[in-house]
Amino acid sequence: MKSFVEYLIESSKTYEFRVKIAGEVSDEHMARIENHMERFGLESISKPKSTPIQKQPAGFAEGVNNSAVSTMEIVTNYPATPQQIGALLQDVVGLPESHVVVVNKN
Repeated sequence: MKSFVEYLIESSKTYEFRVKIAGEVSDEHMARIENHMERFGLESISKPKSTPIQKQPAGFAEGVNNSAVSTMEIVTNYPATPQQIGALLQDVVGLPESHVVVVNKN
C-alpha cells in the first residue's frame, strides 16, 4: 500500500503555456516576468526565441504589423488560465492586449 506522501507526489501536476509576444523581450523584461510569475509557482521559463520580422504575425490581431515575434514556454505548479498569464505579461512588459498571445501548450 502506498503512503500518503507517495500519493501526494504522484498527484502533483504542472501547467504548461506557450507565450508569443509581438516585439523583442529584453533581459530586464525576463527578470520582471520571472519575478511576477512566482505567484503561480513558476517551475521553468525558456529563453525567448525570436522570429524574423513578419508582415502579419500569425495569431495576433490585425493591428499588429511588421513585427518580430518572441516565443517562450512557461511551466507553473499552480493552476492558471491563459488569460491570467496574458494579463500579467501585459502589465509587466507594458504592451497592449493585441501584442500578447498565451495558449495552453497542449
